[in-house]
Amino acid sequence: MPRKKEELLDAAVRRVDALEAELIATKKALHEALMRQDELLAYVDRQQDAKFRKRKLCFEPLLPCHGE
Repeated sequence: MPRKKEELLDAAVRRVDALEAELIATKKALHEALMRQDELLAYVDRQQDAKFRKRKLCFEPLLPCHGE
């Protein structure tokens, strides 16, 4: 194979390797972001459930509301 074509091929292979490394890093970052999003959604759900339970208790007859 002529030297120039070999150099072009080597450069292309290096570029593909670099792109694969970027893709792996991006997939890892996306996975971490999705895991964090799941954690935050679970936290928000727990907070809403707690708020609902507190509000429900306030409407029960003869029970004092929390925070009063």
